[in-house]
Amino acid sequence: MDRKLLLASFTSSDVAGDSDFLLQSFIRLRTVACGAALPHFGLHKDITIELRAGEALPVPEAPANATGVTTITSPAGVQIRYKEPGNDGFCETTPGVKSYSGYIDLAPDAHTFFYFFEARHNPATAPITLWLNGGPGSSSLIGLFQEHGPCNVTEDLMTSLNPYSWNEASNMLYIDQPFGTGFSYSSEIAGSLNNVTGWVENASYAGVQGEYPFINATAIDNSELAAVAAWHIIQGFYSALPQLDGTVESKTFNLWTESYGGHYGPAFYNHFYDQNQLIANGTMNGTQLNFDTLGIINGIIDEYIQAPYYPIFAVNNTYGIKAVNDTVAAYQQFACFMIGGCLDQIGYCRETGKTTLADFAVCSEAQDMCRDNVEAPYYSYGGRGVYDIRHPIDDPTPPRYFVDLLNTPAAQNTLGVNLNYTEANDEVYYAFQTTGDFVYDNLIQDLEAILDNGVSVSLVYGDADYICNWFGGQAISLQINYTHSAEFRASSYVPFTVDGTEYGEVRQYGNFSFLRMYESGHEVPYYQPLASLASFERALGHLVIADGSEPHQWDGECDTYRIVCSFAEHYEHEQYDVELQSWPDSDHDSTPPGLERQQKDYNRECPSFSFFLVFVQSPHKSSTMSSTTTVTKSNVGVYTNPAHDLWVGESQPSLESIKGGESLKDGQVTIGIKSTGICGSDVHFWHAGRIGPMIVEDTHILGHESAGVILAVHPSVTHLQVGDRVAIEPNIICNECEPCLTGRYNGCEKMKFSSTPPFDGLLRRYVNHPAVWCHKIGDMSYENGALLEPLSVALAGMERSGIKFGDPVLICGAGPIGLVTLLCCAAAGAEPIVITDIDEGRLKFAQSLVARVRPYKVERGVGEEEAASQIVKLAGMRPTVAMECTGVESSIAAAIWSMKFGGKVFVIGVGKSEMKMPFMRLSTMEVDLQFQYRYSNTWPRAIRLVQSGVLDLSKLTTHRYDIEEAVKAFHTAADPKTGAIKVMIQSDVDS
Repeated sequence: MDRKLLLASFTSSDVAGDSDFLLQSFIRLRTVACGAALPHFGLHKDITIELRAGEALPVPEAPANATGVTTITSPAGVQIRYKEPGNDGFCETTPGVKSYSGYIDLAPDAHTFFYFFEARHNPATAPITLWLNGGPGSSSLIGLFQEHGPCNVTEDLMTSLNPYSWNEASNMLYIDQPFGTGFSYSSEIAGSLNNVTGWVENASYAGVQGEYPFINATAIDNSELAAVAAWHIIQGFYSALPQLDGTVESKTFNLWTESYGGHYGPAFYNHFYDQNQLIANGTMNGTQLNFDTLGIINGIIDEYIQAPYYPIFAVNNTYGIKAVNDTVAAYQQFACFMIGGCLDQIGYCRETGKTTLADFAVCSEAQDMCRDNVEAPYYSYGGRGVYDIRHPIDDPTPPRYFVDLLNTPAAQNTLGVNLNYTEANDEVYYAFQTTGDFVYDNLIQDLEAILDNGVSVSLVYGDADYICNWFGGQAISLQINYTHSAEFRASSYVPFTVDGTEYGEVRQYGNFSFLRMYESGHEVPYYQPLASLASFERALGHLVIADGSEPHQWDGECDTYRIVCSFAEHYEHEQYDVELQSWPDSDHDSTPPGLERQQKDYNRECPSFSFFLVFVQSPHKSSTMSSTTTVTKSNVGVYTNPAHDLWVGESQPSLESIKGGESLKDGQVTIGIKSTGICGSDVHFWHAGRIGPMIVEDTHILGHESAGVILAVHPSVTHLQVGDRVAIEPNIICNECEPCLTGRYNGCEKMKFSSTPPFDGLLRRYVNHPAVWCHKIGDMSYENGALLEPLSVALAGMERSGIKFGDPVLICGAGPIGLVTLLCCAAAGAEPIVITDIDEGRLKFAQSLVARVRPYKVERGVGEEEAASQIVKLAGMRPTVAMECTGVESSIAAAIWSMKFGGKVFVIGVGKSEMKMPFMRLSTMEVDLQFQYRYSNTWPRAIRLVQSGVLDLSKLTTHRYDIEEAVKAFHTAADPKTGAIKVMIQSDVDS
């Protein structure tokens, strides 16, 4: 039965943002697949949006021809018609700063509106930055008036100076492109806008309500064609610039863009670069430019990479807003990963040549599948802002007063136009939609080439935006492969600060940076004007984005240099200061004295290491005192002993030693433990007093799943500071044995693992630990920080077991490790997934985490072969991999019997010292039996997965106790009747 779905009620004044996607993205939602999965989406009709009566803007009138327009023709034959709005007190009124608006006429049917502003400082030598909004079909005057232009528009339709305008740092050029966007046109038509399609209609439709652009939208219907047109426009502008404004001499060129500019930026810049090379070698005439920076704000760059983050951000975003329920989120994920779903269809598109109508149809269908079923359910069922999840869907920000202003006769005459203004051209949008340009795959390759050509690339993402969310942007940054991609990925996030205030966090290496801007929606400069200007200035100045400092270079006078030591698989840097005795200027390129010794000394922290030298000027620091915060509560810990007693008692380091700064050794920090999870091994050491050869022989502190806050720092530690939130990797290694030296330090022959006898654990209020094993977690909750330890176990298993997208997987055991492994397998695209357990409650809990998992309750008395037969029947096939998380002999045997030929049983669980196995089944079915012991090099990856929302661990914690109630907490964890999954012990520490 056909039905119409009313999404929401909107007026033009209700919709905020740069109109990128905008109502284009959700008036035109066409749902396609999986009606059975979610009946509301089984519609093959257009979703309609009702416009509220009585709130629309006044019906515009056809503007009169502008007066006082000056026309010049460049030596290249390009005509420019312009006015100087500043002379009329419009927008840029800073004394001495000129501005020009009008048209670049390339041909009788090619008229591009431009607005050019001189830099407020040194316009002769300042670079020129081209700004483009996206859409496709969105006017760049959105960026000018709402974000970073020289003026803002007030409610009474007046312009006021913007102190954070980007022409503080650069000459700024705004153009409306492709033709038909904003004030740009091919020809003009007197008529009106169709209130259903948004298209321009002639006078026969509803009379003459205005003068509008008339275009052939299919002439420019993808980003590559738009790049060609834009290059001609830019060259036309430069050819006339000496006549237009003889002051501006710089040929340094920047391109900054937003939203669909994630397509425009890479495609345009790459084409511009190629054409510029032709000018440089004399093959083509034109103005040779010096390409300097490319900036993309909340860009949609590669749908294949970014689409999976829509359902994640909808329910597990930066602000803790669950915008849709689990059913809708599950549908979004299913639509993304299912056979024939979003990612599959993008793959089909990318196999085409993208030249024929058939190619375009395949790609357009992929775009529809992804946008309608992965992205759009949030709009229909979330009720939250498209461009700012913190706001309702009828988001009133940013205000759109500028649209009203630009449709006044006075403003139109001042700007030298005779057209009515619209933010977005629907015909342009539809033209791009019909080719499927949205899902093309060349943009990543373009960015890689741009970076390797030496252009600085800045990705900036407001962390409240849904439609181009920062989770997907971060994923893009980590998947770009260029000359220094490994170094970029190995760089840590550091605070982005302006005048001492932190506005975000940034990862940067050389000419590439990714900045997450806090408290910002889609149009970042609107939300954070001061910080956005600072990031823009730093990017143009080739400074360190984090703080605006000069890139570190040795000048022959610094007294320390810093070894940046990175694990081969880590995405964190650990830094150490090393004194220089003497290193004369003539030896800048030689090995500094003591480097060999330092490599040996610090090889302990870097089993598979590479060194980057970053020269810094820093004063010598005392090695006897630590930087510390005030602490007042005594230290306590949770103990057991060989008699299986359990109690809370005083512990080390003592309060007095912490206060005196005397408790820390070289390389250590003091952590105030906020959360510690009780592991099954903790319960086992308490109850049984041993696990294999690890025996409790004295009083012993338990716990190894901990996170907390840094309270004190030894002066030798430079990468951590008081107040940092960290998760503790609970091991200390020798860095001398073969496993350590080959990077597999979980096999260290002299491992000191917290809570494994005789080494005390972390279940204390305060702990001293090597800084190298303390991982920053940013604003992640301490509970999630503690859960990074069991997650690391699961990640190590995922990596070594080799689970691939679409693999049928069996998970044995629905305890914490089994459940975390379930989350990992689901995120990795395993299908089907069967999970087993003897406890019905845990199986139900597993289904609450991953709805599509198939639970199998292990019944007592059922043999391994019979259980395997039932598992295979439930799965509908034999699994490829079994993740055995119990260590129970019968469970391992059942997994072996269930495997397909050539499958793998991967044992994570810890069990008896000796077991019986169905040897001949393993042999005749060529089933690999593989084991795991702890983990190595997993923590940075675990942190990224949790911070980005790919994995949500928050549901795993079912019980919480204060550290003084630890005995009760352990009894809860040990009793199956409580239904506990993860019991968390919390400590109130000074921080």
